[in-house]
Amino acid sequence: MYSLTDKNMAIKEVQRLLGLNQTGQYDAQARLSVSEHQSKNKIPITGTVDYATFESIANAYQEAADIAYARNFLIQPAFPYYFGANDSNVGYINSLIREIFTQYTLESKLPKGNFYSTDTAEAVKALRKIFMLEDGEAVDEILLARMLKERNSIKLKDVK
Repeated sequence: MYSLTDKNMAIKEVQRLLGLNQTGQYDAQARLSVSEHQSKNKIPITGTVDYATFESIANAYQEAADIAYARNFLIQPAFPYYFGANDSNVGYINSLIREIFTQYTLESKLPKGNFYSTDTAEAVKALRKIFMLEDGEAVDEILLARMLKERNSIKLKDVK
């Protein structure tokens, strides 16, 4: 977590995470953006940044960055991907799932091609459960971002 003792720097960081102009002044726009974030995320609406609010803002920023990162791995992404889809993006998704399943010695019958099969759907259901995401058989941006993070952490473990 952050440890900013300079108040202006802390305010600039909150403004950066919220996509605001980084003035270092906690102005009306900053207070409104914080209040809106609190409302949207079911945090008591105070307009001030306490630990829970900052953590929520930082997590939301990271999730948006992860989704943007995930979109870069697909060619003309068309979310969600679900049973019956058939393109090179599904081929990439299948290979990513196989890589994760192999690392964790989970059994998978995923096809090597570009088809979103019933086996793909079953693997996706398992991943959504492992990652504590909403139940389902579709690959959305959030699941793809989580899969990429998992794959990257696996690769980091392999390097050590």
